[in-house]
Amino acid sequence: MNSSEISDREGALLNVIEKFGPLVWRKYQQRYPRVWVRDHAEIEDRSSFPPYLSFRFQNERPEVIEILKELISTYEGDVRWGLEPHFRESLSGTNWLIAPEDVIRMRTALENDSITVYEFFSKEYPLFGPVAYRDLDRLTIHFENFLNDMQ
Repeated sequence: MNSSEISDREGALLNVIEKFGPLVWRKYQQRYPRVWVRDHAEIEDRSSFPPYLSFRFQNERPEVIEILKELISTYEGDVRWGLEPHFRESLSGTNWLIAPEDVIRMRTALENDSITVYEFFSKEYPLFGPVAYRDLDRLTIHFENFLNDMQ
């Protein structure tokens, strides 16, 4: 494992995506993040928050985005996943989001709300997060199998 590799299982798909091309930015929902509580760090269980992965390529290539779209659309798991672009105003590059399609759809509905979509799912559908995390592991394997078949 190199120093920039993500060791959390919920971020492993970003390690696989980086094999398609270098990433300049990446972010993901940690399932058990360390959070600061008064004067010390504690591990918080955020299993009920659905997973997401966001990233931006150093040099985005359209053929790579098409492969990612194809991999997500051909994946058959317990959760339907989506790939959504976020075009950055006055900045170069596109941020990409991989998340459950239900979460992506609900993001729009909650856009002007005081609660985030992840907080909403945690409160209203607390069992969805654990199912999605398990499925994210299988989605990661789906991507890895594709890369192994290409070699």
